[in-house]
Amino acid sequence: MAAAIWTAGVWLAEPRLLAVGAGGHLVELLRWLGYALLALPPLLLGGVWAHARLPRSIARLLEGWLVALWGPCETLALRLGVSRDRLGHSYVHFTNRLSLLGRRAGPGDGLIVLAPRCLNPVLMRGLRALADEGGAAFVVATGGEEARAAMRGQGSSAVLAVACERDLVAGLREVLRHHTVLALANRRPEGPCRNSEIDLPEAHRCLDELRRLVNRERA
Repeated sequence: MAAAIWTAGVWLAEPRLLAVGAGGHLVELLRWLGYALLALPPLLLGGVWAHARLPRSIARLLEGWLVALWGPCETLALRLGVSRDRLGHSYVHFTNRLSLLGRRAGPGDGLIVLAPRCLNPVLMRGLRALADEGGAAFVVATGGEEARAAMRGQGSSAVLAVACERDLVAGLREVLRHHTVLALANRRPEGPCRNSEIDLPEAHRCLDELRRLVNRERA
């Protein structure tokens, strides 16, 4: 759609450009330059899905795009009948890939695990054990402000955040460009804020990934 709009715009502007002395070659250059710029975001995003190694500057650019595009994407998704949770799950999955490909840890010295207070008690103990085993600080956060305060207080260089999609998206949009975060969406078989569940092996894998990232930064 963007390419079609750009083509129509150049076609409408062509007579005026020719009238002021701009040659046909300049018009063609303008047309193809626009196509190249339009192709850049999909190519960069495709690199994330293909697990390409991205320079930090490109990773930060994509992070900025993700933050800026959430509002329009949410509006479009709702018009197309896509739920916020489904869109949020995709957003979380994408930012996780980007965090690892950007190879950037934050300014602190350690890892932190942020857990929601609604997590099933058995799984809460399991997640705490994983954090202790990996030398990560463990914090149960009751809200976004408390989670951000914990990140500042712990001086974390990387964060594993567990919450529902809505809370994860809100937090990622605020801290993504300043901290390396892997987000793990919980499951809610009994409804919101009640005995939520997570995949402990997936949490273990995420912690291992964050630990490797921090160790690379220190090296």
